[in-house]
Amino acid sequence: MREICIPLPDLNVGEQADVVVYLRGNKTEFHYRVESIPWEFYSDDLKNSNKKVKLQEQIKNLKKTILDYDKNWELVQIFEPSHKSQYIQVLYKKKP
Repeated sequence: MREICIPLPDLNVGEQADVVVYLRGNKTEFHYRVESIPWEFYSDDLKNSNKKVKLQEQIKNLKKTILDYDKNWELVQIFEPSHKSQYIQVLYKKKP
């Protein structure tokens, strides 16, 4: 088993969660950070060509933001934005 799921409270923009784990008596620390990236919600109905173009631009911006992020942190998860959300949240883990 390489992974366990630990429920964490909601993190606000820029907040960091530190997790301490003892494995065979050895202390290991993990550091997580949530970043919020501007996002415009689109309904499931993307038949409108203009909406498709805007969504593609948003995805391109999200990808660039992730690629340009501090290299000391690795991407863990991209959360699905909630209905009419203005931001999409991304979870990073600090590299050892």
